[in-house]
Parts: sequence; structure tokens; C-alpha cells
Amino acid sequence: MELKNALKLLVLVILYAVAYLVLPVVVGWYGLLSFRETAWIVLGASFIGLVINTLFGYVASRDVEYHRMGLSFCGIALGAALSNGAIQLTQDENTLPGLRAFPDLLSFGWVTHNGVSQTLFFLGTWFVLSIVFGLFCAILSEAITKAISEPSEEKILGYLPVKMFVPPLQALTYLMGALLLQLYVIALVVKG
Repeated sequence: MELKNALKLLVLVILYAVAYLVLPVVVGWYGLLSFRETAWIVLGASFIGLVINTLFGYVASRDVEYHRMGLSFCGIALGAALSNGAIQLTQDENTLPGLRAFPDLLSFGWVTHNGVSQTLFFLGTWFVLSIVFGLFCAILSEAITKAISEPSEEKILGYLPVKMFVPPLQALTYLMGALLLQLYVIALVVKG
């Protein structure tokens, strides 16, 4: 069992490396985004922070609990959205000027041409998504924990065992948190 959990941990570290180190290089090569030279430091630090956070969770439970990690990522993203929003509200200048490098759909250029307003829309959307995803992840995490810990054979629709849905629900919870964390990394990379 320990080897299986260690392999899950290794797969996560590889996924982090792809998402935070390889993917940005590929995006830069194809000219989809232009990163400042300091963006690589931010991406590297984010990668290291995720690996350390994942290792702490692994040491605490001797398992990689995707649903708890997804919930944790939602909390991190919520705090980041709040702090970035508070900073922007106290500034006259745009605190995320690099947002303009993104397509209008993502940078809210379709809503307004004012950079500060675009940043506030981005941060407000990120904040709302963090609340909605966080609540959904909390509900799913509680259901997953209950399904794992209780040996009952509860059925959905009268014939499908609840435990059958644990892996996809864990993946969904993790992916929602990871998406919010990607928004956090974007905000760090495009900071002024």
C-alpha cells in the first residue's frame, strides 16, 4: 500500500512540473503569451510550494487525498483573491497590468477597456469562483470521507454503490481546486 501511495505522490509532482514548468515554456514558444523574465521565478516558486504542501499532506495522512487537496487549494485561492482585491481597491494604478496580455475573454477586455476595472472583474470573478468551488469541494470532501470511512453498502439509484463514485469525485474536487490555484499563479505572473 505504501508503494501505491508513493507512486500517487510521484505522479502529482510530475503533473505539477508539467503544469508549472513545461506548459508555460510551450505556451511561450508558440507566442500565445509573453512572460516577463521574472515570471519564471514565480512559476518555480509556485512549483516548489505545491510540492512542499503536497508532501506535508502526505506525511500527515500517509496518503494522497485529492479531495482534501482540492479543498485546500480553494482556501488558498480565496485568500489570494481577497488580498489581491484589497490591494487593487487601495491603488489607483492597475496591480495586474499583465492581464492585458491575455485574450479579451480572460482579461475582461470585452467588459471594459479600463485596466483597473478589468483587474477588479478578474479578481471578483476569481473570488466568487473560489467561494462556489470551495463550498462544492467541502460538500464533496465530506461525502468522500464518509464513503471511505464507513463500510456501508449504500446504493445510488438502488443499484450503484456509492464507493464506485469516490475516485471521480476526488478527481473533480482536485481539479476545481487546481483551476483556482492556476488563477492564483496567473495573478502572480502578471503582477506589476
